[in-house]
Amino acid sequence: MTFGEKIHFLRKRKSLSQLELSRLLGIHRNTIRDWENYDVRPTSNMVYTILADYFQLPVGYFKSDLPLYPYIMAELNNLAERITELEKILQNEKKADDNYEHFIN
Repeated sequence: MTFGEKIHFLRKRKSLSQLELSRLLGIHRNTIRDWENYDVRPTSNMVYTILADYFQLPVGYFKSDLPLYPYIMAELNNLAERITELEKILQNEKKADDNYEHFIN
């Protein structure tokens, strides 16, 4: 799903015209048109942040070509991997603390 398709879909889901969305975001209507029709992407990270805030979605979603569901699933997998890594670190730290406690007692 392209950036423009995402904007079009999200805009329609909120029943907004291009003009209404452009006013809400503080950008020119032609910018919305270009995003939706010519696969133009914002050059400013601030625009991605504004879109993410308005549509209540992660910034990364707008920068990715994945549709929303696969994007969220990929992010969840990344989080699960990171949680596993942190759990291993925590276990190692606990072992180190236990060894230290045993050593000083």
